[in-house]
Amino acid sequence: SYAFFRGRVELVMGVLRKYLVDPKRILSLKEKIKVFYDNATKNGGQIICCECKKVIRKYTDINFDHVYAHTNGGKTEIDNSQILCEKCNKKLQAK
Repeated sequence: SYAFFRGRVELVMGVLRKYLVDPKRILSLKEKIKVFYDNATKNGGQIICCECKKVIRKYTDINFDHVYAHTNGGKTEIDNSQILCEKCNKKLQAK
């Protein structure tokens, strides 16, 4: 029945919800380009991790992060965004 099916879907969604990315936490491509450009402009054309201050050489190591955490009320906007290397992003997520 519909009620049974709906109950099952809600149960599964309740389990999966903690693993799904909140779309309000993701910058648009245009916003990411702006954060990337601002970082490169400030750092003489290089992309620098805002945490460890090392040059990020591989595009796949670039992580866009909230300066003030989304879980603590930080907004997903350019002024609250920074670039971190993969290592620093994982370290900060673990806290």
